[in-house]
Amino acid sequence: MAAAELDPEEREMLLQQTLDKLNAMRLCGMAEALKRWSDQAPHNADVSPPDLVGTLAESEWLYRENKKLTSRLRKAAFREQACVEDIDYAHPRGLQKQTMLELA
Repeated sequence: MAAAELDPEEREMLLQQTLDKLNAMRLCGMAEALKRWSDQAPHNADVSPPDLVGTLAESEWLYRENKKLTSRLRKAAFREQACVEDIDYAHPRGLQKQTMLELA
């Protein structure tokens, strides 16, 4: 039976089973992206299967990269949160704003 032949209740049940399986396989980024995609399904009717799979894979990759970054930042235990935009160039440290922005 094709997905188009399913009624909305059956489609929702199938979606939930798929989300449960993705989460069980620890593909949380994919599960979140699929849920977002299904919530916007009427607007995504023209998305091809390869595009959807590509979007799901990209979402999983980004989810894992962000999770690794968050973990590394937590383990680093920085005393203060800092970013390039917060640098005080008035303090005499020999930093040039243009050079720092190019490096960033």
